Amino acid sequence: MIAQILLQLTSAVASLGRVRTSSHIASRRFNALALGAVAGDFAVKYAHTGRADFLVGLILFVVLTVRTLLILGFSKIEGNTFRRRVGCAVAFLVCAGASIAGQLYLGEPIGPLTLLPLVGVGLGAWASRPTTCLCAGGASSLWDA
Repeated sequence: MIAQILLQLTSAVASLGRVRTSSHIASRRFNALALGAVAGDFAVKYAHTGRADFLVGLILFVVLTVRTLLILGFSKIEGNTFRRRVGCAVAFLVCAGASIAGQLYLGEPIGPLTLLPLVGVGLGAWASRPTTCLCAGGASSLWDA
């Protein structure tokens, strides 16, 4: 219980830091911290309950955290629009696959509660001039040169 509160508090503070800073690199670092904290929260929940929905959440946020850390660690990804687009597409496909697989594992049809976040992330990721790639947790611009 205490671990969950600390992880959620870390995520909230990091999210605020991400928005409040004017430094692009610092913003990305705060973003990675926030995503990692959410992944940690899902890990704790999954460890205690074994529920498939918490496992799916863990997978999604680990993917998003890893993608953000890769962008931070490799300047070639940051400096190349095509590489950022590929990274965003891969992250989105893994997230969509995990969401759909989790729903099927539960033995239920793919319903609106599964599709709504996927459609929202998809539209945000592929909009004509988004400010950030939402499937990457706000980690990169898709269309700027």
